[in-house]
Amino acid sequence: MQIYDKALANYLLATLMKNTDYLANITYPLNKEDFAPFKAHEIIYECISALAKNGVKSIALNDICLVLKNSPKKLKQLKEDVQDLKGYLVNLSEAGNEDSFLFYYGEVRKRSLLRDLQRKGFDISKFYNPNGDKETEDNRLRDITIQDILVYWKGVQSSLEQEYDIDETN
Repeated sequence: MQIYDKALANYLLATLMKNTDYLANITYPLNKEDFAPFKAHEIIYECISALAKNGVKSIALNDICLVLKNSPKKLKQLKEDVQDLKGYLVNLSEAGNEDSFLFYYGEVRKRSLLRDLQRKGFDISKFYNPNGDKETEDNRLRDITIQDILVYWKGVQSSLEQEYDIDETN
């Protein structure tokens, strides 16, 4: 089971389309890896990011189509991942809510952090059991913050340092 929520990622992408200024805000870092579990989302994020870098503040369906027109491989991948691509893009351009950006952002980044920890060999079952029921695990994860996860791992690191770090200056 992937540690990824397509619906939340959709809403985050839709919100970014409504206001690309979020991408320039260093307080809320995002990258394509946040959307990598679903290639279609990664491609849409790359389109949004490219348009934002070129000064587009609010992205319409046609803007995404123009970017994809110049990337036949990405367009082909999108068509493979999304059955009704036009309908999907229309829905995406209409979804999202800027007032909920922090919620969408936090949920997507939390899952990215857990995927990254898992990729690096850490046991993340305290926060999310990839072998458990997705709905149960997603609900459990909603009560946990990114800060909760980071504090836990800092505590583990601190405990290890106290137990094993030796003062080599003596």
